Amino acid sequence: MALLAMYVGDELQQMYHFVRSLAIADPFHKAWDNIFLLFNKLL
Repeated sequence: MALLAMYVGDELQQMYHFVRSLAIADPFHKAWDNIFLLFNKLL
């Protein structure tokens, strides 16, 4: 879902889905890298 939000340019929705992917029992660790990329893009 975060990738779809990235395609349409919705940064808030991207962040929501990346954080959700980290907050589960078996987190998707690559989401940290994607969050850093998103912050670098915004800053």
